[in-house]
Amino acid sequence: MQLTNVRIRNYRCIRDISIDLDETTVLIGENNSGKTAFLHAIRACLGELRSRSARLFHEYDYHLPDYESSPADSAPIEIELSFVEPEQGSWNDDFIQAVDHIAVLDSSDRYRIRFRLKSGFDQQTDDFSVEWDFLDAGGNALTGSARAAARLNALQRMVPVFYLPALREAAVHFGPRGRFWRNFLSESGIPEDDRKRFERTFSELNDELIATHKPLKDVRSRLEDARKVMDFGTGDAVAVDALPTKLFSLLSRTQVSLKSPSGAKIPVDRQGEGTQSLAVLLLFGAFLRSQQLDPLANPITALEEPEAHLHPSAIRALMQVVADLPGQKLVSSHSGDLLASVDIRSIRRFVRSDGNISVHRIRPDSLTSDEERKFDFHVRRSRGELLFARCWLLVEGETETVLLSGAAEALDYDLEREGVRCVEFAQTDVGMLVNVADQLRIEWYCVVDDDKGKSYARSVRKQHGDDTDARLVLPYANVERFLCENGFGDIYVSRMSSQKSQPSAPEGTAEYWQQVLAALPKKSYSKPGAALDAVLRMKAKETPVPELLRSILDRAIELARKRP
Repeated sequence: MQLTNVRIRNYRCIRDISIDLDETTVLIGENNSGKTAFLHAIRACLGELRSRSARLFHEYDYHLPDYESSPADSAPIEIELSFVEPEQGSWNDDFIQAVDHIAVLDSSDRYRIRFRLKSGFDQQTDDFSVEWDFLDAGGNALTGSARAAARLNALQRMVPVFYLPALREAAVHFGPRGRFWRNFLSESGIPEDDRKRFERTFSELNDELIATHKPLKDVRSRLEDARKVMDFGTGDAVAVDALPTKLFSLLSRTQVSLKSPSGAKIPVDRQGEGTQSLAVLLLFGAFLRSQQLDPLANPITALEEPEAHLHPSAIRALMQVVADLPGQKLVSSHSGDLLASVDIRSIRRFVRSDGNISVHRIRPDSLTSDEERKFDFHVRRSRGELLFARCWLLVEGETETVLLSGAAEALDYDLEREGVRCVEFAQTDVGMLVNVADQLRIEWYCVVDDDKGKSYARSVRKQHGDDTDARLVLPYANVERFLCENGFGDIYVSRMSSQKSQPSAPEGTAEYWQQVLAALPKKSYSKPGAALDAVLRMKAKETPVPELLRSILDRAIELARKRP
């Protein structure tokens, strides 16, 4: 049974979202955009809820829409989980019997389980209340046995949820009290005769060690003098255990070590943070596989930032480790390298705007196979970090990227902080990029040459629709003539080839600059290199940044700051 949809209302920073889920779903978005809240909401329903009388939520879990709001005045939290049979008949009879009374047939003759948790302030009891129900196909609460606690237990048994936070210290997780590790330290699996034999051997070894270690032997002898003050009964009053003599004590001290590059074995909690984080993740996988879950159960793993502290090369291989975990996976990430190994259709992008959270995805079948191939090659596999940007500044090629990025630095504009990223489209499909940006709610602004960019402009207009003109600018015939006409012409004059016709038109005229550009050599001339020289002069304040470049950057930043 797979969790197919989650709807959350009035929980923490979330006012109202609905998210469809896959077998593996990756959540991306800025900090405080609701990713952790989303995972915690699922855990509250499937892992923490026990009864209708429990105090499940903190006061600040209730959505506060403004500064004056208080938890008692807030709208109630509503969390609804939906589990839908993939196709008619895929849930077998044993499973249907296990979820009897809560699984209902929908209009497509597929079984569906809908669970709703509500919590809000109750004026009569002057306290916060918790209420949960299973729902029918119309969204109405089921009555009778569907309200019994045994039905909630059945749901939680069928889809147990396990949560692994971003902070994963090996010293905590591999300690004797660690939630996952302690399950492997039990002595219950060792036959009683073997346990007694082990403990006799441990005791003999300990006595032999103490007998040959004079300082410890002397300590035990001195401590025996306590008999002069207190009565300890018969036998030795003091035992010094240099070795644990009880099996449970020995197991509790079990230590995992990893081999270092030098060959030395180093305890896992003394390794680097990346190694520790990965070791905890692998421990969690072993824990999941060792659990005595219901044979029909499909666990959910909620995993925050599995890439924490890992090298980029390791991050790209990490998703295979995650994919191998049993059951359904919900992963939140801030890593573009991790997205290189993720199907674009499994990504959900959380967007925070004007106090609200919205969630966006690439719709199934919204990209052709050719568009998907281009996106995978030019964005997902090589520049996955672009999916975290607030605004794409779409430019034709390297020259425009050099020029606009450099102009931003000359103007002291911090494009990274503003969330603006230059995206070159000449080698891919600008219409496809606009399509992806629109679906994932990434703002965009497109700059094309008037001479050769009209076909690009047509692709943008065809994809985006009526309001394209506010997102598209054709600022110049071509970027080189623009720079020539705005104080940087000598850069191009100095690059002219003596083997070509020299300009004959009056200096400074449009025809003159056209002739200068025609005299540039084909092999030794670098268009991005000339743009870089112009940028260096802008940064040195020798020539001002052209106003048109400033306006383009201002518009991109304005869109990045946009909070509809």
